[in-house]
Amino acid sequence: MSQLEKLLIDCKSNRIAQKHPRPLICVAIPVCDEIERVGRCVEALSEQRDSSGLLIGRGQVRVVLMANGCTDGTYEFVLRNLESFRIAVTAYHARLPETRRNAGFARRMANHAAIEILHEKSGLLFMTDADSVAPPQWIANYCQMLRGGYDAVAGQVDLNPDDSDDIIPLLDSRGTLENQYTSLLDQLDSIVDPIPHDPWPRHYNASGANIAVRVDALRGICDFPVVPCGEDRLLIGMMEAQGRRVRHDCATRVLTSGRLFGRAPGGMADTLRRRLKAPLTPCDPRLETAQAAYQRASLRKRLREAWINRERWPSAAGEWVRYLKIADQLAIQAGACKHFDDIWQKLERMAPSLKRVPILPSQLPSEIRKAQEIIRSLVDGYEDAWDFERSEVRA
Repeated sequence: MSQLEKLLIDCKSNRIAQKHPRPLICVAIPVCDEIERVGRCVEALSEQRDSSGLLIGRGQVRVVLMANGCTDGTYEFVLRNLESFRIAVTAYHARLPETRRNAGFARRMANHAAIEILHEKSGLLFMTDADSVAPPQWIANYCQMLRGGYDAVAGQVDLNPDDSDDIIPLLDSRGTLENQYTSLLDQLDSIVDPIPHDPWPRHYNASGANIAVRVDALRGICDFPVVPCGEDRLLIGMMEAQGRRVRHDCATRVLTSGRLFGRAPGGMADTLRRRLKAPLTPCDPRLETAQAAYQRASLRKRLREAWINRERWPSAAGEWVRYLKIADQLAIQAGACKHFDDIWQKLERMAPSLKRVPILPSQLPSEIRKAQEIIRSLVDGYEDAWDFERSEVRA
């Protein structure tokens, strides 16, 4: 008996799903107390269109709803409306263990259920949230990428304008500046350390509200992460460490809730409330100073070049190990890695000098200007150079 079967209380499928038992595409959605939003989420999925603008066949895509811990009648609402949904839907009602009642484990169970339904192990698994609304060509756009050679697509999310009344001007203003600075750091990374299969424009986020993967690309990964939150970023990181081709798409964006009281601990609502309560809370951990971000990207580029030319790796690794003040054993471990992203992730975890120090909200305007200056100098042909003596990323 699978873990899902042990936790399952009930499971129902509508007639469309029964008529098309083995789809090639599944959308996995964890659901907890979303009686007011889950209907709109499913409705948006039923309105998906192909590249010609035609509605995708109702049986080609299966929506998998994993209701867990609901106290507002969400599962009963889904059952009442099951036959009115214009898309194949299978609804599960599960009782999660007390220690696993969190968004990360619920998404894990939803993904497992979706994979069991798929026609074959080379099917496509999409992920979103019950409080999110996908654009009409979400599935078509990502299918094209996945069938064109990508193993996963990590898209971006925007706050739903319907929740604008909940977002006070202070949070909105800070969010605008953070988004601008984040985009500048993404562009800086793309210039200094370009990734051929993931060119600019790109980003470095991974939101469970907007992810799609090839199921066969999950081979080699033990399982979906078992963490309370942040499972989306961990999954994409694991795939990159295995050498999978991940596209960080900026074009196809999903709307997600901007409410102040959400369902998932550690999610968007918690972040917004924390910033409302303490406006001077540091920015996202990735938002370090522009100079530190530039130097980090330069180091990563040099290491990547050394790793690609494996004959240079032993001497190069020894040099980086000395400057970053980490154990020599890491160079040996890194040399045994099959993929560069695995090496880099190990370095960032183990080297104290690579720990990111997030800036404060008050620093955003000045750091935006600095990032713009660095980008202009690089675009104008300035040769980026790693200087250990003046580097902010050193012991």
